Amino acid sequence: MGTRANDSDSHVRKWITQARNRLAARREEKPLTKAGQIRAVWPQVEAALANGQSLSSIRNWLEDEGVVVSLRTLSSYKTRFRRREDANRKRRALEASIRQTGLPQERVEEPLREPPHSPADSNAQPSNEHDPYAQARRVLNEKRPDIRNIHGDGDPTGRDLV
Repeated sequence: MGTRANDSDSHVRKWITQARNRLAARREEKPLTKAGQIRAVWPQVEAALANGQSLSSIRNWLEDEGVVVSLRTLSSYKTRFRRREDANRKRRALEASIRQTGLPQERVEEPLREPPHSPADSNAQPSNEHDPYAQARRVLNEKRPDIRNIHGDGDPTGRDLV
């Protein structure tokens, strides 16, 4: 019975290796979508843009390589890819900040508002020594001004007309 289990484990490992190799080979194939094709060469496109090449010349180079795309579409992809890269960069910076402060991940996902304090606690200041979100909590807990009161909009006689 032990050899049958070993043969089964060997068969599974062999399948995993073969599947990984097949998927790795398919990664090298030309993507089916234009977005995928441009994403595949995006590092080179960004390098060309950084070196002063125009988007129009890059579009012509892509067309020579079989990626037919209009200048407007290429510009749209450029904006989309840069926004995604910027969002990923900000997410990584936030995660790095969280790791540096030693805060558990769950604490960041909690609402930033503190529970209301009793009047007796109003003079007591909470310790903000290790709380990087203290300023955000304080601002979120402040009462927002009513723009109608600031500008005196509404019924000047004080009657409720509605």
